[in-house]
Amino acid sequence: MSLSQHTRQLLLSRHVRGASKEEIAAAEAVTGHTIAEQYREFLTIAGHGGAHLWMGSHFRIDDLASMQTWAREMISESLSEVPPLPLCVWMHQGYIAFFLQDGKVFHCSDSKPTLTVAFNSFEAFLVEMISD
Repeated sequence: MSLSQHTRQLLLSRHVRGASKEEIAAAEAVTGHTIAEQYREFLTIAGHGGAHLWMGSHFRIDDLASMQTWAREMISESLSEVPPLPLCVWMHQGYIAFFLQDGKVFHCSDSKPTLTVAFNSFEAFLVEMISD
């Protein structure tokens, strides 16, 4: 399912710069995850960020591989064994992470290291985060 025109406009209003198809393919290869359609569309629109978009957070395609490591390290501080993780798509200052799996967005933090469903779609996550 594609992002709605409303969500696309919200992103574009932030003067964002998108990632190329080649950059997205490289990110898939490095992370070992297939990038879902809505997230892929987000990356093509805003994968390189934009004016004041989520200051203090990591979400750019250039950070995608590192975010997988950072999320695992954050969770390992609380759990002795870290299970295989879905694709980490957003981190805030190293203590909050959001993951995308099967169209849903999961959340965890350094104080609550187990993944719980936070949003039923990546688009719902985006709209909430943009509106914040």
